[in-house]
Amino acid sequence: NANFGLRGKVNALFNVLASLAHGIELLKYHGIIPFYRHIASFKSDSEQGQKGGKTQRAIVQNENFKRLISHLEPWSKNPEFIGHPKLGYLRELILNHFLDAGESNTKVMIFAHFRDSAEEIVRVLKRHDPIVRPHVFVGQASAKGSEGMDQKKQLDVVEKFKKGTYNVIVATSIGEEGLDIGEVDLIVCYDSSSSPIRMLQRMGRTGRKRAGNIVLLLMQGKEE
Repeated sequence: NANFGLRGKVNALFNVLASLAHGIELLKYHGIIPFYRHIASFKSDSEQGQKGGKTQRAIVQNENFKRLISHLEPWSKNPEFIGHPKLGYLRELILNHFLDAGESNTKVMIFAHFRDSAEEIVRVLKRHDPIVRPHVFVGQASAKGSEGMDQKKQLDVVEKFKKGTYNVIVATSIGEEGLDIGEVDLIVCYDSSSSPIRMLQRMGRTGRKRAGNIVLLLMQGKEE
């Protein structure tokens, strides 16, 4: 029942808090680099006056916030940096999968909830080219700092995946949706998908002609 002005004020506060809360989710489940990108864009939005008003400006100008940004920035520029235990584990898992398979033509699909995570996973796996040849697979809409993939591009990536040009696809939820991507031997769910139907769609991608494996990565605590 509050008046219009007060409602607006409270909503504005909640928007700023929701944005920071999303950053914390990224940090917990997806690592330091996606978290850093998120708070860096939080900062640039505020500086360009696009969002958040004076509350967001106050956070951005806070000494602790500044210290956080300057602490994380050098890591974000270091290509060797791995900002989450899941990433390290995933890398070992994928490398072992391909080394065990030897010459046989095996393919892997990794699902990640956020586009930021998908790009981060590709960045880490690309260091092991040519054993691991990953490509990101996302929806059509462009997000901040990353291009969407139109249908033509999506089909192109799928073709190259089937042919073996790429042997790992890192997909956001788009990869669950009935695209024929051929045979996959290993599926990794990088985070717990909230919906059981999604989970089943992901699992249905493996083991059609020969035994397949599914690995689900969960952080101890809340995600578990």
